[in-house]
Amino acid sequence: MKKLFPTFFAAAVMLFAGCVSTSSAVAEKTVKAEKKLRTGFFVDDGSRGGGVFMIARLLYHAPQLDVTLLDGKDIRNGKLNELDLLVIPGGSSATQFKMMGKDGAAKVREFVKKGGSYVGVCAGFHCTLNRPDRIALLPYTYINGTSGLQGQLAIDISEKGAKILDVAPGRYRVSYSRGPISRKGKAWEHGSAEVLGVYKNSVGLPGRKHYDYTDHPAILFGNHGKGKVAATSFHPEVNMVNYCIFNGMVYATTGKKITQNFPQKVYRPIRVALYVGNTKGKGRILRMLELDRHPELDVNIVSGISGGILDHSDVFISLAQDSPAFRKFADTHKIYFRNFMDRGGRVIAAGSGVKAFEKHKNLSTCPNGKSLVADVLKCK
Repeated sequence: MKKLFPTFFAAAVMLFAGCVSTSSAVAEKTVKAEKKLRTGFFVDDGSRGGGVFMIARLLYHAPQLDVTLLDGKDIRNGKLNELDLLVIPGGSSATQFKMMGKDGAAKVREFVKKGGSYVGVCAGFHCTLNRPDRIALLPYTYINGTSGLQGQLAIDISEKGAKILDVAPGRYRVSYSRGPISRKGKAWEHGSAEVLGVYKNSVGLPGRKHYDYTDHPAILFGNHGKGKVAATSFHPEVNMVNYCIFNGMVYATTGKKITQNFPQKVYRPIRVALYVGNTKGKGRILRMLELDRHPELDVNIVSGISGGILDHSDVFISLAQDSPAFRKFADTHKIYFRNFMDRGGRVIAAGSGVKAFEKHKNLSTCPNGKSLVADVLKCK
């Protein structure tokens, strides 16, 4: 028996080595299979408002994506050649086009034409429409917007649209904010498009003109050359129940299913109201993400203020850069801020927005470029 032991031992070692070798091969194949989707997110001037930060959160918390922040210069310099997907958020499509320039818009068209994917939200939807002063990816034309109106609208996603987006068909309640309304234009040689979802009501203030958007496109999907394009004229990133629509646009254009793994928070985190207003740029997106990833901080991205938001916040952070505009904003909501500070709420302001709160004892300032995390944690 003793003589047989070395033989058994050697066989066991060989079997273990074979298993390790097989496991390594499987692991290598798994890594290759899980290759991340190289995603560019356009955050130059024109990409502005709370929705930009919310989309950044959806992108950066999806482990299937490798996200790069882009500006117009990056696009003109050929950065799209390194990417699989371009995402353009809400804001001002005219300014977004201006920051890209005609050369940048041409590079986006070429990127999609060669097989790249494009996802647009609101202004990003407008950029797809066939206009000489937009990117012009789809054969749909612009009708109008709503002159500043916004609200919760109903949309219906068709059976076919639901299959393409990998969502449930039927009616959804979505957040709408001055989104473009379009109609089908002339067919062209660059590609085609179809409507996956339509609006089912009108928008307007009582006693004022109402815009009837019934059966107008809410979600467009099509191709430009070899690439695929999906866009919504509403904001799916605002309400958690509609995250599936945003994820569905990524799936429809790339074939990649994404899910968000949001950071786990402690039992009683510090509640942060992060006011973004019309702030824009790579640096502010990265600051928000730094706060959002911390387990002790629960970040609520806001672009407007109500008493309820501050009543449930410990810290209010302003990244506003336009001092006169923000001072007007703070003055308009001064009763909310007074109550907030009287109960011990803290304000942290960066940039020129500091002047709006310079007389308040609960104010902390954070110079541009500095991390906000340490200052927020002091408020615990």
